[in-house]
Amino acid sequence: MSEVTTDASELYFERGGPAYRLMQRIGVIRGEGPSIERRIVCSILLTWVPLFVFAILDGRALGTTPRESMLLDFSTYARFFLAVPILVLADIIVGP
Repeated sequence: MSEVTTDASELYFERGGPAYRLMQRIGVIRGEGPSIERRIVCSILLTWVPLFVFAILDGRALGTTPRESMLLDFSTYARFFLAVPILVLADIIVGP
């Protein structure tokens, strides 16, 4: 006979993965709550900031046209500042 779980957090899809455990270890996620705001900020920092640093090192952070400049390319902002938070917010719907 199988064991029945009594902990509701074990039933959530997004909890318990490697990224979730890493964020718990570094203090982004505290307690049992989802910490959505901190997870969004952390996700943006982990995706956008390295890209920005590499653009600076490559000399493409600022240019004359959006095609030559990362900071003038608004599609970059749409990808990182809209899509990443939507993915994190999806955990609220997918989890339960």
